[in-house]
Amino acid sequence: MSVSDEARIHLELEMPGIEAWAARHGWKATIDLDQLTVRAEAPHPNATNTSVQFIGEFSNYRQHPPTWKCLVIEGGSPSSAFPAAGVISNGPPSSIFHGSKIICAPWSAGAYAEKGGPHGDWISLNNWLSVLPPHSQAHTIADMLSAFELHLSASPGLIQ
Repeated sequence: MSVSDEARIHLELEMPGIEAWAARHGWKATIDLDQLTVRAEAPHPNATNTSVQFIGEFSNYRQHPPTWKCLVIEGGSPSSAFPAAGVISNGPPSSIFHGSKIICAPWSAGAYAEKGGPHGDWISLNNWLSVLPPHSQAHTIADMLSAFELHLSASPGLIQ
């Protein structure tokens, strides 16, 4: 069985959880099993007329974390903006929204040094499920969407 076949199976297994989470939280979620992608969208709670889309690429999912990208839509058009980091009350003084406009979490491949990100301390993509707190933990796609919602709710606005 190929890595992409395994990823597709994992996406299929998680689809009900993704769809249920999105319905409960008022987010729009689209899963493309052919492209092995998930797109989740919600309004930015602190930036008027702004929608935020989180697009995950899952071609090696479970072996490696997905690669998440963030697309901000302002006034109906894509922009170069990115959610600003906020402080989560009663939580760690950090955010998954990195100033270099990446999703900085162990469950986002782009945060690892081997993919050009800032984290050489997380060893390798193969160990993404083993990175310990205080770093963000998300072991399912619904967990990842929940983390996006939490950090988006703490974001004071956008950075350009």
